[in-house]
Amino acid sequence: MRGDPHVDDRAGSEVVLLVERKFLAGAEGVVFFDKRCVYQGHAVRNARIVMERGRATEVSAEEGEDFLISMLDQDEGARRK
Repeated sequence: MRGDPHVDDRAGSEVVLLVERKFLAGAEGVVFFDKRCVYQGHAVRNARIVMERGRATEVSAEEGEDFLISMLDQDEGARRK
């Protein structure tokens, strides 16, 4: 085994949250994903999403920011512009 056994060093990672809607509506905080991910041929690296009252209010990424925003914009309730 390479590196720290507590660190996920696989080529890709996935986070899945199954939360009741009443709790999701109040999500607050910052999500930062420091791995480079490729989805549908688009790379996103160092993504940062600020959540306020269940919606992404700030979205940034060092690489693939426009793609990340376009993915969030597919869900009308995902973010505030």
